[in-house]
Amino acid sequence: MRNLFIIAICFLSMTMSSQEVEKIKVFSKELSQTREISIYIPMHYESEINQYYDVFYVFDAQASAFTNYVSALSEILQGDNHKGAIVVGIASTYIENPAYARNHDFLPEDFDVTGKGSFGNQNNFLAYVKNEVIPYVEDNYRIRRHRTAIGHSLGGSFVIHTLLNDPTLFDNYVAVSPNLSYKEERLAKGLENFDFSQLKGSKFIYLSHSEENDEQKWKGWKSANDRAYKVLNAIPKNSNVQALVEQFPNEDHLSNFATSVNSAMRKYFKTVLPQQHDELGEESYSITIRAKVPDENDELYITGNQENIGNWNPGLLKMKKVSAFERELKLSVKDITEFKFTRGSWDSDAWVKSANGFSNFNSVIRPKEGQTYAFEIETYSDRMNN
Repeated sequence: MRNLFIIAICFLSMTMSSQEVEKIKVFSKELSQTREISIYIPMHYESEINQYYDVFYVFDAQASAFTNYVSALSEILQGDNHKGAIVVGIASTYIENPAYARNHDFLPEDFDVTGKGSFGNQNNFLAYVKNEVIPYVEDNYRIRRHRTAIGHSLGGSFVIHTLLNDPTLFDNYVAVSPNLSYKEERLAKGLENFDFSQLKGSKFIYLSHSEENDEQKWKGWKSANDRAYKVLNAIPKNSNVQALVEQFPNEDHLSNFATSVNSAMRKYFKTVLPQQHDELGEESYSITIRAKVPDENDELYITGNQENIGNWNPGLLKMKKVSAFERELKLSVKDITEFKFTRGSWDSDAWVKSANGFSNFNSVIRPKEGQTYAFEIETYSDRMNN
């Protein structure tokens, strides 16, 4: 159910694709402020109702170019899959009196943001993201298990702060041109003292800078940057934590966002995402999967990404015939469950009805205890031309 803190919703068409953007104004209890988030929905989201999507949380979404760019890359860089991702833009705000702006969100409570006794609000902003934004997204959209945070400049600093202080909130941390030098290089020191062994499962940490390593232009940055690079570059290559540090000295502070996010997302989609998609949650759920077949003589099999669901063997797990056209199977599965129906071979994989027709994409569910999941099969690959 959509939470009651929604004040206003509007839908905007994006010219670069048929995606929709849902803009939501919320009153945050954690911040005692009205805030806005933007949710970019993949172009096939409404029609492919059996699909779940990766989710990216992008800070500084008041600059719509950041979220537009991440959303576009999520489709382009996945090639022929064209699945895209759900991109959540978390905007900062500006309040004239008392003074409050984006730097308050990203800087710590002992940092005088304005020099006039107006201090940072970092921890309350983190609580807003954790307790209000993420639960809203996960309650209302079909997303996969792993979360990615993307931040630029002080937004990147906040991404590193989140890694150090709430390391399980996100699985992937992309920090572009972050300021690591403030408060006596607090974030760089935090990375030096951070226990990376506490991170379980596949994780990805990306850190980049542009001309900010020029000590003449960016006084004090290079020392903190070098300390952070040393820590991340020392993570073993065979670790569950993949770290990538890059420097683009020919980019400026703003243009580095485009170059770095492109590089980070290419790395993520190519090497990290496949590993994370293979990871399952620890808890098991007893569920029922039911399918309606087009021919009463069809013998239907199911196979998927777990041992209890056939480990992608198309002819191993036969569903029970419960009526002329209904097949059913009770299973114990883990999150996420991904599967296909067949008649016993990959040549006969099923085309399942969706909102706007039918497809033979893998079906995906986030299982809940005791739930029944129903599907209707239109045809099979080997019968498409019959």
